[in-house]
Amino acid sequence: MNWRNQIDPVIKDHVERRIAQAAENREALLQSGNPREAQLWCALGNLSKELTENKIKLKYIEKILADTLMEKKKKSRSKKAQKEIDDLVKTLNRL
Repeated sequence: MNWRNQIDPVIKDHVERRIAQAAENREALLQSGNPREAQLWCALGNLSKELTENKIKLKYIEKILADTLMEKKKKSRSKKAQKEIDDLVKTLNRL
C-alpha cells in the first residue's frame, strides 16, 4: 500500500505539492549520495522561500494599512477616532 494514500486529506495536497516541487530538482537529487535526504532539504528550502516571500508581502500590506490609517487620522476631527487609529497603528507596529 502506498503511504501517500494514507495521508490526512487535510494535508495531502500540500504534501503532494512539496514532493512535486522537490522533484523539479531531480538531477541534483540523483547526483546526491542520499537522494531521500536531499529531497527533504529541497522541500525545506522551498518552504523557507515561500515563508520569506509571505513575510515580505505581509510587511507590505501592513505598511499600506498603517499609511491608510494615518491618512484617515489626519482627516478625522474626532479625538476618539484619532486615538483608536493610533492604537491600531501601535498594534500593527508590534506585529
